[in-house]
Amino acid sequence: MDWKNSQYFKKILKFCGLNIRCVSEIRKKISSFGINEETKQEILDFLIEKKFVYKDEIYLEKYLENIQLNLNSPNFYKLYTKDKILFKLLKKGITRALILKFLDKFLKDTQEIMILKYLQKVKKKLATKTFQQKISYLTSRGFEYSKVIKIVKDSEKNF
Repeated sequence: MDWKNSQYFKKILKFCGLNIRCVSEIRKKISSFGINEETKQEILDFLIEKKFVYKDEIYLEKYLENIQLNLNSPNFYKLYTKDKILFKLLKKGITRALILKFLDKFLKDTQEIMILKYLQKVKKKLATKTFQQKISYLTSRGFEYSKVIKIVKDSEKNF
């Protein structure tokens, strides 16, 4: 356990302290120091045990919970489209299948709210648009086609 006093361990702890981290991010960071596999795994196990790092599944839950807290933010729809969230999480090294599993559940609960809020914001702009133009406009903003169709049909009388 002499690695606890090493420079690279201190750098890893500092990296973990800046933000919540997932296992994939830490693996990448640890690999950059060129240490052996056994030591890498010991460090990773230690960080998980002490809750400096979350397993990818737990990280995804916490990440999406954090996003949900920002649901009332005026720019929520711009910051958190499915593609943007997916891309950001893929960059962290989490597998696409795992991300989509959590993301689909999350979006099922929140995307309709996001679309409705966005519609309120652009109500005047879309007032003169046809049904198909509204659909095109909203899908070009990253919203899911099937949900957009449903919501625009439901809200047609309000435009």
